[in-house]
Amino acid sequence: MHDTVDDMKPRNGRDDGGFTLIEVLLSLTIMTAGALTLLSVMATTSENDEQNRQRATAVQAAYAQMEEVLAFDDDEDIDNFIAQWTNPANSTFTVGELQSPDVAGAPAPGTIVLDATDTERVLVTVTVRWQTRQGQARTVSLPFTKTETLK
Repeated sequence: MHDTVDDMKPRNGRDDGGFTLIEVLLSLTIMTAGALTLLSVMATTSENDEQNRQRATAVQAAYAQMEEVLAFDDDEDIDNFIAQWTNPANSTFTVGELQSPDVAGAPAPGTIVLDATDTERVLVTVTVRWQTRQGQARTVSLPFTKTETLK
């Protein structure tokens, strides 16, 4: 028996060549869920990128201060070194690219702290504190030891 075009039509008389409303709504729901997931991932990635940029800025500023401390000519006298870097005018600095966690609109503060309790070496710690856009306080500290100028 040969099928004709009329034999291939559904018995209810409708042509089922397209999608039903349920199928369209289901596919839109799935695509919306996928798009929202992608947007969430992109927002998280952007936030992490910003925090990494801020941390890199803080580390770079701390390293620059560390280099300044190490480059100080103390005339081979550790007392000159300690006097220089315990002076409040020399032991604090600011990082203009970062926001202070303490004062709105102010640059992030940095400090240079010396620990000379050990007679063999001076422990120097350079610290930068800042606040993220989300309001979280962050700190990076770089400790190093100065030994070559000790008596």
